[in-house]
Amino acid sequence: TVSQGVGECRAIDGAAEIAMSLDVLGAVYLGQRRCSEFAAIGGVRGDVEAIARADALFATSDRAAMLSYF
Repeated sequence: TVSQGVGECRAIDGAAEIAMSLDVLGAVYLGQRRCSEFAAIGGVRGDVEAIARADALFATSDRAAMLSYF
């Protein structure tokens, strides 16, 4: 949940509002793609409003970048 700009994650007894695999979560968390983009191809499941909230929650203007090459 998010309240007054502060997020909290906790286990729930009921069904989740959205569902995604760990690799999709990683891409969303790092800013590579939005939940709504993955939802369009079946990578995120949930109702439109919940996916829109997830887009807002994970929104960033900076995408992940590898700054060191090996």
